[in-house]
Amino acid sequence: MVYAKIEAGAIVQYPCNLGDIRAAHPDVSIPAGGAESLGYVKVQQLSPAFDPVTQRPTEQYPVLVNGVWTQQWRIDQLPEQQAAANQRAIRDDLLRVEIDTINAVRWAAMTPEQQAAATARRQFLLDVPQQPGFPWVVVWQV
Repeated sequence: MVYAKIEAGAIVQYPCNLGDIRAAHPDVSIPAGGAESLGYVKVQQLSPAFDPVTQRPTEQYPVLVNGVWTQQWRIDQLPEQQAAANQRAIRDDLLRVEIDTINAVRWAAMTPEQQAAATARRQFLLDVPQQPGFPWVVVWQV
């Protein structure tokens, strides 16, 4: 459980756990649910919705939402070079798994249609960085 210390309706310490509260009040026995009597409130934890390839979440101070202190997140774009490197890493993994595993024996066993599809897929993946909107928007042809 995560807590925040509230004074005069504003957060003065965040985040806090029971260990922090006990350390701040060593002479007080804190029963389950008793941190509120010392000015601490439970903070409802939320998981941020974001794209880890192109975005980074940064936790903000909680806000009071309908009477509940609720965790908040700011979602920022990664620097373009980092987002591009992340997208290329995905592309490289797809090339390793889908294309690089085709050795001469497997290639010879493929039909001409399968060979053409593998060749087209390889070229498509190599061209991913040239897509309009890259690195923020990428189509990963299925």
